[in-house]
Amino acid sequence: MQRKNNIEKHNLKKKKIFYLPTSFFVVYLIALLVLVFVVIFFAPFAISALKDLVYNEFRYYSPLVYIFIFLFACVLTGFVLYIMLRQNEKNKKKSIIEENENTIYSSYDADRSYLEKRIAELSEQLLSSQKRWEKVNRLVLSSQEHNLKNDGKISPNDFLLSFGIDVNKVSVQNDLAFLLTSFHESNNNEYYAIKAVCETLNYKMMRGDEEFIEGDMLSYIIGCIAKSRIVIANINGRNPNVFYELGITHMMGKPTILICHETNRIPFDLQNRYVVMYRNEVDLKEKLKIVLKKIINKDKIEGSQTDINN
Repeated sequence: MQRKNNIEKHNLKKKKIFYLPTSFFVVYLIALLVLVFVVIFFAPFAISALKDLVYNEFRYYSPLVYIFIFLFACVLTGFVLYIMLRQNEKNKKKSIIEENENTIYSSYDADRSYLEKRIAELSEQLLSSQKRWEKVNRLVLSSQEHNLKNDGKISPNDFLLSFGIDVNKVSVQNDLAFLLTSFHESNNNEYYAIKAVCETLNYKMMRGDEEFIEGDMLSYIIGCIAKSRIVIANINGRNPNVFYELGITHMMGKPTILICHETNRIPFDLQNRYVVMYRNEVDLKEKLKIVLKKIINKDKIEGSQTDINN
């Protein structure tokens, strides 16, 4: 439907008549107006001079000047018009080629957006019951049980080193939360809700597209995961990039909070796994705030015990 609407809007656009650049058009238009004025102004004199030549049997040659100016202005006017029309046609062909290219890319973007939306809708239908949800996410749920006691530190391995990340030089920021999410606009509400909760608890939240990255995007994301105290993963829509990054997060042993929309109010009881099932943005804020507070309190208790032991 979205693609159809985009195509209809495109078809309703008015076709251009003039394709000339503004500067080119203005200069030639002024020249054309001046020439037309000369033609109109000298037309009576030229006609009168022509009559004098005919009736006086060519005894006076001065009227030939008027005829020459008139004819020269006519020829020059036609020449200017020819140049303008030729240049306009050239620009028209170029514009049509560019417009066709833009239409192809716009159509591709519309198709991709439509397919992403349909995939998300179908995924939501597939996860319409607790049994189905646990079956689809069994690996994710299983991994959640093994990374709750970690304090955010990571261990060196060849995988991280291959991305240029030396864990001995990585400093975990205790007030940083990194969000794994699809960058599709359908997830904007969750993004702003999570960001608001983090700011309330004096946590800085970031996601992969908030900074311009010229190099390897995955290396940048892995680096952000490594230095984060906790990772929040939005698994709505089953975006493959999110699940790949989530796998890397679990490999590092990072404490992870999963958020997922609660379809048809599924009666989940997964709070011990740091899984937040929510009905709407308000519900998400309330539940996420509770889970984050638990982590903050845990850090404070462990910090106090460390100070006592020291």
